[in-house]
Amino acid sequence: MAWLYTGARAYLAIRIGEIAVHRRWMVRNFALTFAAVTLRLYLQASAVVGVEFELAYAAIAWLCWIPNLVFAELLFNRGPGARLGSSTPERALASRSDR
Repeated sequence: MAWLYTGARAYLAIRIGEIAVHRRWMVRNFALTFAAVTLRLYLQASAVVGVEFELAYAAIAWLCWIPNLVFAELLFNRGPGARLGSSTPERALASRSDR
């Protein structure tokens, strides 16, 4: 559901010409998409350390997307050079609708 939501928000932002907002939502969408890769890496790591597959999968299936989204948010807030969508999506959409 989160993947569909982020994709829809990115689409709506680009439709109204908010490129910076679109980029931020697309980075979030990619982070959620990349969770499939993260899941497989975590499963391999859990097998190496000897965690039972059923136990590992139950936890990792829900946790694999969290570090990806944290990394995406850190990317947005990385100091003075942060230009990947400088305005918040809500503020940009609100200012766009006021015109």
